[in-house]
Amino acid sequence: MAASPVVSKIAEAMAAKVHGDEHIDPVSLDGYNFNAIIQYIVNARREGTESLISLHYPASKAYDLAVRLERKLTQLDQDKIRRCEYDFESGILYLDIMPVRPLHYVVQEGVKVDLRGSLAALIPAIDDAKLRHRVSQVLEMGEVDIRRQGKIWKQGDISFCEPGSGRLSSVVGEISTSHVERKAIQYIDGTQGEIQAVFIVDMLYPTATKAKMSLFTADGTKGHWVQRSVIFYDDALEEQPIGQLGLYLSDFLGARGLPTAFCRPSAAELAAEISRVPQIIMSFDQLRAIFLYARDIHRKEDVPAPGRKAKKRAREEEEQVDGHLSTNREEAKRARQERYERRDKRQRLLEEQKNAEGHILELERRATKAEEEALKVKQESEQQVEQAKQQA
Repeated sequence: MAASPVVSKIAEAMAAKVHGDEHIDPVSLDGYNFNAIIQYIVNARREGTESLISLHYPASKAYDLAVRLERKLTQLDQDKIRRCEYDFESGILYLDIMPVRPLHYVVQEGVKVDLRGSLAALIPAIDDAKLRHRVSQVLEMGEVDIRRQGKIWKQGDISFCEPGSGRLSSVVGEISTSHVERKAIQYIDGTQGEIQAVFIVDMLYPTATKAKMSLFTADGTKGHWVQRSVIFYDDALEEQPIGQLGLYLSDFLGARGLPTAFCRPSAAELAAEISRVPQIIMSFDQLRAIFLYARDIHRKEDVPAPGRKAKKRAREEEEQVDGHLSTNREEAKRARQERYERRDKRQRLLEEQKNAEGHILELERRATKAEEEALKVKQESEQQVEQAKQQA
């Protein structure tokens, strides 16, 4: 008897995982009806298949389909779709149906907190009070939809925005477990330069034996690669690469009205060999530390999702074990031992997750402290300006 289309698709996805592909490629569900898509999602999650769905779909109906799928999954007591995106050039809807992995989460949070801290630490060094205020207002928006009708519908892992600027975002980061170079170009092109810079941290999932970074920026044209697939960690190297991710204030605020020293050199300036020192820097040492910490957690096995569904799975596992207890005494003893080992394993993994979250909280605490100190400096500076006005 032939396998169903849904089962065949899951088998393809699992085969790609077994063969050690460095990225998880999308599984096309073209021609599937609504119920078949739902069935694929439920089955893929049950099998633990790494799965990114793609299907050709009319742009005018793509958002409605995503909403309908999420409603149906909620009715089935399933997690919502983690990410929905649409490629207007190819007419393809992409659905990331699996929960975020510890590898992705820890790198995402580590990079986000580090950049926030670097921005906050820069504020006291800025002489101009108005510019200090603008920098202090920049927000990290997390995973937000970046949408322009008919142009772009994406969702970055990290995004910075200046409130009141009218821009969607200014700097976007992608913590990649799939190919995203095309997506980086679309961020710049689809927003007509509203997004000034897109950086990518590519972990080459699932092997994670090396990691790369890329930086794509707007320069008044269609943008260019400042860095492209530059390795910052490789298991095979005895000496790891030296380098950095360098961002400028103009990436966060736009170049208009900024002193030249804070602006990223344009393509014409670079051609004339004009360079400037970036203000927000993340060294390869910092990136490696975050990546290796995340990889260590990833390799110890995936952390079970907390909450009601994790408890439900644990209870189901225990019931399955209990069903074998009636066979004979030896099997019963072995089954109980396996159950205890699973419980211990779950507890260890939960503790590791707690430790990882504690590390992220510590990074956030440091960033918050830097922001508070920067705010204090800003307030003192504003008071001095006000006193000078009164004396005048």
